[in-house]
Amino acid sequence: MAKRGQIPLESQREEKEKEPKELLIGLIDIYNELQLDVNKRRRKRRNAPSPTSRVLSDEDAIVTGLFMIVMVGSFCILLIILFGTQIRIRQQLQIPAVLAAYNALPQILFMANDQQADDCAICLGQIPLETFVRPLPCNHIFHNNCIRNWFRSGHKTCPICRREMATHNGPDQHNNGMVNGPNWWMD
Repeated sequence: MAKRGQIPLESQREEKEKEPKELLIGLIDIYNELQLDVNKRRRKRRNAPSPTSRVLSDEDAIVTGLFMIVMVGSFCILLIILFGTQIRIRQQLQIPAVLAAYNALPQILFMANDQQADDCAICLGQIPLETFVRPLPCNHIFHNNCIRNWFRSGHKTCPICRREMATHNGPDQHNNGMVNGPNWWMD
């Protein structure tokens, strides 16, 4: 038998056997609780987007927006350039036609009378008597060099009345060969 103060061997064995079992059960419980926490965290991470993917999607949106702005701006600039080029080409093509129409006008000898002024409205100088001039279909007269330079600079209108000079070759057939028909001037 056991002495006083000593625990019997059988009970010591039982306690020693219980300790590892309880310890193991306690460890298993702790492990299960930790595993539950880990699983909960994993579920939350799966459902919520990660912070890095949010940053990347925001950056992608910014880059895409900037790209669209640059593309639309470039397209608008291209349209403006094409439109301006088309206008310039059209004007340059009309200059020779206007000069040809002007050269097709008959030359007359300028004689001063009460109906016509003897000043050139372009250079503001006097038109000398008995010089050859080409009156425009609106009957305004100018120095030959002044009106030729006026048309060469891109203008296609009379400097006084602003009526457009037509660009077809030949007089109007409906006006008995006169050069002031509707095909010569566009109102």
